[in-house]
Amino acid sequence: MLSSYLKLTRKSFSTKSALNKSKFIIQEQEILEKFVKGSGPGGQKINKCRHCVQLTHIPTSIHVSCQDTRSLTSNRKIARKLLTEKVEHLKNGIESKIGRRISKVQKKKARNKRRSKLQSNPDSETTTTAANSKKFKINDAPRIRVIGGGITAAAFVDRILELLPKADILVSEMGRGMGGRCATRDTGAMKFSHGCPAFDIRTSEFQTIVDDWTKEKIVQVWHPLRLGIINTETMKSTDIPSDQHTLYQLSSRFCKHLMTDNVPFQSNTLINQMEYSNEHSKWKFNDESIEHDWLIVTSPVVAHSKRWSNSFGKDTDAPLCKALANNMDHVSYHQKSMLNDINEIESKSIISLLTVFKGETAQRLAKSFPYEMAHVQNSSVIEKIVCEGMTSDGLFPLVVHSTETYSNDIGRIRGSGSSISKVGKEGVPSSNQKQQQVEDTMREELLKCLTLWIDEVNDIDFSDEKEIDYSAVHSWSAAFPIKNESGMLKDHLSLHIPSSNLILCGDYFGKDVGRVETAILSGRDAAETILRN
Repeated sequence: MLSSYLKLTRKSFSTKSALNKSKFIIQEQEILEKFVKGSGPGGQKINKCRHCVQLTHIPTSIHVSCQDTRSLTSNRKIARKLLTEKVEHLKNGIESKIGRRISKVQKKKARNKRRSKLQSNPDSETTTTAANSKKFKINDAPRIRVIGGGITAAAFVDRILELLPKADILVSEMGRGMGGRCATRDTGAMKFSHGCPAFDIRTSEFQTIVDDWTKEKIVQVWHPLRLGIINTETMKSTDIPSDQHTLYQLSSRFCKHLMTDNVPFQSNTLINQMEYSNEHSKWKFNDESIEHDWLIVTSPVVAHSKRWSNSFGKDTDAPLCKALANNMDHVSYHQKSMLNDINEIESKSIISLLTVFKGETAQRLAKSFPYEMAHVQNSSVIEKIVCEGMTSDGLFPLVVHSTETYSNDIGRIRGSGSSISKVGKEGVPSSNQKQQQVEDTMREELLKCLTLWIDEVNDIDFSDEKEIDYSAVHSWSAAFPIKNESGMLKDHLSLHIPSSNLILCGDYFGKDVGRVETAILSGRDAAETILRN
């Protein structure tokens, strides 16, 4: 049956229909194609058949997926058209079809925001953008490269497009996709929200931002109805009241919404070569021919030599450190001190077990497991269990987070399918055997907790496809930064090095490191720094 789908006509298999308008061609040998099960509304034709088309442009790592129709043939055509437009945008920037469309939308968005501010404050003579337009020629449309695709990057992109609607932006991420800690993990049958954090608000500035995003439904008030404590020593559980102050949660589509589908995004992309030209004031990366006016670093790994060496098994400086080595004469003592602080950032690691139960086991857990979130006491292995509730397909997902002590004792683990193993190629060894041992240990501790509600839970066979739909561990070696009280990062939201048109930002800046609020305000501060300079 599948062979009949693959025998497409030459016209439908090519990108010719898009080429007549964009004059841009993608060769078929440059495309990696996969067929996977779809998700969402549409019935069994979407959810049970592999009609969702995923395309990756190998030279640029740009990824698109399409499940717009129930026809595999139609989805392949649409996916190729989307991929052609995105690659053309990467190559031609604002002159491409997407570039022109982005420019039009961003102008309208900026215009509406200016009108809204003037209506709310009619005595104001000018907006921030207008006040700074003489300092920076907005029509110049700077080309900006962003490294990292998490919360900070999304906040930066959203803010810079408000201030400079014509900015030409390219985002590169080492992981599978955008989102960072609010990303989802697609297991095929469902999407796991394994890291979407709840957060509170500490500044009025951030409250105003969150209020706007709440209206756009990309941030929602978090209402945990059932919280509890599981004591593995006494084997008893205790209900606890939820916090009295308001907590918020980022939507799983938060980053995608802020960056918009029209901003080129490269996943599984390792930037291991950087070069800044003082003569032309331009950045170049890897073997690309495209030059960029600004570099925004939201992921510290490219500036952290120890972490870079640990991740990729290479005894060498991080690429940003090497790029700046020839330009340090133009870097101030204050900036050098902050760069050194970034290079010495310590982070907490965490391991999570993602398990999807199905069949009778899922039904029993759905009826008896009482909590949305349970903190585990007196366990040296797991610290928290998060329940995402029964799905419409009869699946029951649980996310189990390790203790920091256990994660530190285990050290770095990465399977052959991890992002670092993929982008690092042969230079990064996998640790599949170690990963399996961790998975078995965390499963054992999870089952111990679940015996409080299901007596025969120890009989669950994790290799039985009738009971388990998915089970795997995922490791984050740098999940949360640790505050450096003696450093200078705590006094700033970002680091700007004017001599190299470089800005570093992220949740490791400011007084409250590791917080969602810090990550977002840092990204916005970086965008406003570009406008000021």
